[in-house]
Amino acid sequence: TAVAPYSARRQGYAEPRTAALEEIETTAAQARSELRASLHRLSQPADGLAFEARLAGEARLFERTTGCRVRITGRGERRDLPQPIEDLLIDTALEGMRNAVKYTQAKAASVHLGYQQEAVTLVLQAGTQALRPAHPGDAAQAGTGAGLSLLRQRAAQLRGTLELTCDSAGHTVLRLELPTRPFWEKP
Repeated sequence: TAVAPYSARRQGYAEPRTAALEEIETTAAQARSELRASLHRLSQPADGLAFEARLAGEARLFERTTGCRVRITGRGERRDLPQPIEDLLIDTALEGMRNAVKYTQAKAASVHLGYQQEAVTLVLQAGTQALRPAHPGDAAQAGTGAGLSLLRQRAAQLRGTLELTCDSAGHTVLRLELPTRPFWEKP
């Protein structure tokens, strides 16, 4: 049976046996500490992964409720973003997808995230036609615009831009670009 070092000393075991038990106890304590540290590291998502998992989850839910397929792509080095930026990216993607389904009966949408050194860009393209007839490069218009207007205000508060345009193929493109440096830091 195993005997703890304290018990070994109290029961008068030989010093080498006590030393061996103390070494075993120390090694076990270090192993427990390393295991806890490893488990903690494993429980933390990689930089930017929690945000992208949230976005993917929202996209899957959107697909199930609307039938519109959503494809998410990315470019650049994924990293953690301030919470207001993450929230605005997700809200913009969802509003753009809702508008595409509502106004163009879109069956597919593409969301692209671009990570630059000091900015992040979300580009959403959906459906096969512009929300309203438009010429390439013109701003697309639809509905009351209240949702996009509020998102534009939030983007401006974060020193970003939100544009809804029509590309050369007649597809509506929603583009959000946000600096990732906090607004209180000078460029």
